[in-house]
Amino acid sequence: MKKLLALGVCGLAIALSMVATAKEEKTERVGDPYTLNTCPVSGEKLGSMGEAPVIIQDGREVRLCCAGCEKKYRENAEEMNAKIDEKLIADQDAHYPATTCINSGAELKNGGVSFIAGNRLFKTCCKNCQAKVEADPASFMAKLDQQVIEAQKADYKLTACPVSGEALGDSPAEVVVANRLVKLCCNGCKKGVDKDPIGLLGKVDAQ
Repeated sequence: MKKLLALGVCGLAIALSMVATAKEEKTERVGDPYTLNTCPVSGEKLGSMGEAPVIIQDGREVRLCCAGCEKKYRENAEEMNAKIDEKLIADQDAHYPATTCINSGAELKNGGVSFIAGNRLFKTCCKNCQAKVEADPASFMAKLDQQVIEAQKADYKLTACPVSGEALGDSPAEVVVANRLVKLCCNGCKKGVDKDPIGLLGKVDAQ
């Protein structure tokens, strides 16, 4: 009886640990920073009320105009995210690097299925492939990053790092944000990407 009780307690402890781990994982960002320049709650331009608060909702980064918008966002996250997705798709579609499904490799007939995962536009050939990407977007992100780099590196014209302003040199660090290739002078500047992704993309798009 004591052995069974001990096993039960042990099993409960493991289950609680797994739940705690799952919750902890959801508080870490998956994918890209938030790259829209407006608050999804108020519609106000980010920075118009001071430094934009950054929150994580189920692994997704969102930036708001003020702390007062957080409660309303979290209460209506599904609705807010749908509006965010529409804007992200419109912003990133012209930069999408491939005409084949990120999962199966099949041709994207009629443009395929477009959706956002980790603040990044993905395209698949069907809903089944979409479900696979959404279940583990991080595992598909590296593949999409490589496609973006290969598609855009020949036309990349910036010779200075958009974070530090320093010359890129012969071996710049390469990152992908919102399906754009960004070249940095060093790996240390990657922190600058997260600090001001909107300003950085403005420089990249201006080229």
